[in-house]
Amino acid sequence: MRRYNGFMHQIFGISHPPLNLERVLRWGIFFGVFLILLTPLVVHNASTFPSLYPKILYFRVLVEIVFLLYVFLLLVNARRYLPRLSPIFLSLLIFIEILILSTWRGLNPERSFWGTIERGEGLILFLHLFLFFVVLVGVFREKNAWMNILRFSVLTSIPLGVTGFAQFFFTETPGYHPANATLGNPIFYAVHALIIIFLALFLAIHDYQYRSQPMRKEAPKKRAQTVSSIADIARRKGWMLWGALAVFNLFMLLLTVSRGAMVGLAVGFVFLLVAWFLFLGRGRNKEGARR
Repeated sequence: MRRYNGFMHQIFGISHPPLNLERVLRWGIFFGVFLILLTPLVVHNASTFPSLYPKILYFRVLVEIVFLLYVFLLLVNARRYLPRLSPIFLSLLIFIEILILSTWRGLNPERSFWGTIERGEGLILFLHLFLFFVVLVGVFREKNAWMNILRFSVLTSIPLGVTGFAQFFFTETPGYHPANATLGNPIFYAVHALIIIFLALFLAIHDYQYRSQPMRKEAPKKRAQTVSSIADIARRKGWMLWGALAVFNLFMLLLTVSRGAMVGLAVGFVFLLVAWFLFLGRGRNKEGARR
């Protein structure tokens, strides 16, 4: 059991309570969250909007299941899993309250609440997003867990990119239709690829900096420690994978022919460069003052 706990700790980056109801609920939430991250891959040709409505239904159902598990988890140990009242949490709570008020006092409250079937927006979508956020900040407290969520999110871009690549180059009219992957709209896919590019760059920089740390010395012939060593090596080499995925998604972004996303990418890079030089300048000034 200890070896199993060590293995799962390395995969998900979480601590483990004893084998009881609390632990069962936690694992249910963990697997539910990672299933939710697969939402961009969901497509069902039998539906009215194959690339959109199945994703909406899939996301809402899983969020409701995960949130129900989270409610039970609060009944078991509310002190440990209640979300902290951070500025981000409070700002999002105020935002949801404003949305509820505007929906209630709007010209068409029903349309504002449910949205439309082809978009799946409306207040109900924002409520599900907020519930998902509450579960994440309430259960995922360790940095390693959040890093694994980001890693898994970036990895989901691989099947999306392969699908978009095939759409662009291996159709009856290659290069005529922009790539949209499984999202049904090139603009949607361009925005997704844009987010993945910056996440992949963040992971590449993070893992590249991790290389300078000393290697962990683990005793041989112990499975949990062996997994720990493998995870350590993967983090040291992972920056190459994330860098490659950033370049791959950049290429796929170009295949969407979405000018808005390209402008957003350029502005984002300029902002990051300016922030980078500002922080580097402060760091150098502090080092000079110490000397």
